[in-house]
Amino acid sequence: MSQIVAGNFPNKAQADSAIQALLSAGIGAEHICTFREAARPAGVLVAVEARLALERAFAADVLRQRGARDVEETEGIWEGGSWVDFDPTPEKHLRE
Repeated sequence: MSQIVAGNFPNKAQADSAIQALLSAGIGAEHICTFREAARPAGVLVAVEARLALERAFAADVLRQRGARDVEETEGIWEGGSWVDFDPTPEKHLRE
């Protein structure tokens, strides 16, 4: 299982800004993916695979600074640059 940090953005422009900030900080594109949110308030979910606690804290800070709501940590299966077992039902993956 991979450690994943995810944040929900109200729109694509803010999500894109966060992705650019993560890429500029050296996080590889293969460790970032996005999903359109339907189960939660409409928006864009940006997910970041981050193995180390320091990486997770950094990713969470970047997501918050760029306007993410509900930044959370969870575990999931990350393959080929994507969170493959993502389930939009909040109680399935996300933990407080």
